[in-house]
Amino acid sequence: MRQWPDSLPGPTQKGNRRAPFDPSIRTQMEVGAPRVRRLTQTRRQRVTLTWRFTYAEMDLFEVWHDDLAASLAGESDHLTTWALALSTITPDALIGPDGQLADLLVETAATGFHSADIALAGGLPDNTTALVRATLRAQGRGFARLGLLDKAGALDSAVVDLTTGALSGATGLLSSTVQSRGNGWWRVTLTAASGVGAIPPRLRINPFQSAALGDYPGDGTSGVAVCEVQARLVTGLDLFVRTGADGRALGAAGGAGWVLMPIPFGSGLRTVEARLEAPWSAQVIGGIGYKVTAEVEVRSA
Repeated sequence: MRQWPDSLPGPTQKGNRRAPFDPSIRTQMEVGAPRVRRLTQTRRQRVTLTWRFTYAEMDLFEVWHDDLAASLAGESDHLTTWALALSTITPDALIGPDGQLADLLVETAATGFHSADIALAGGLPDNTTALVRATLRAQGRGFARLGLLDKAGALDSAVVDLTTGALSGATGLLSSTVQSRGNGWWRVTLTAASGVGAIPPRLRINPFQSAALGDYPGDGTSGVAVCEVQARLVTGLDLFVRTGADGRALGAAGGAGWVLMPIPFGSGLRTVEARLEAPWSAQVIGGIGYKVTAEVEVRSA
């Protein structure tokens, strides 16, 4: 099931309104009382929720809500379409940081740079700022390199220590950040200039034997786990959102519209199945961002 982005805050808990959702359908009979049929045994409620978003978070909410284009690297959590060099991919090998399935990039026993990469759909304009990101975890190799092969053929990259989250060996980058996602997962985000040239830009991931050693004989079993991949032009939307094979956000508009979402219950937030009911409304909060209000149908056993 689709999920509320971890890059967005949960709703505020003050002033939420809640009302029962009628689970029955009624048919007026020609004679006698209406016929009542219960559609589901699941308890459903209609809840009025509010969120407070920064400007960047508001941009992400709109992209997520409407399933808009969000990444040039296709599917965020599956590497099965990536090109491989001295490596193999094991799909859905382990559980990612918020419950999604992550792929495993495993080196072969050959000597060289073990890698997986993907061409960015549509390429990049010359001399623009691009963002690449991936969430990585050690799976036999304690280091990994994330990079953007730019249009001039230069690899703008950095190596992350998957034990500490420290970055080293940065080359050609404009910025770099690392965020702990818990349980040994690290979300690495890099920005770099796209360069000028005819080479198709690519996002690339390498397992490394050490912080300085990427060209080495593999053992055929070690590697790194990968999920939450994203690549895009930097246009203000720099927060992560999960995407499908077409690069569009996996948000509230797709599927049946049900998503796993944090909802206030009692003294805290609880993740439940919910569906946003259109329309939502947004009010500008001067100098801070937006206050967003929406009606949400909540489904719980």
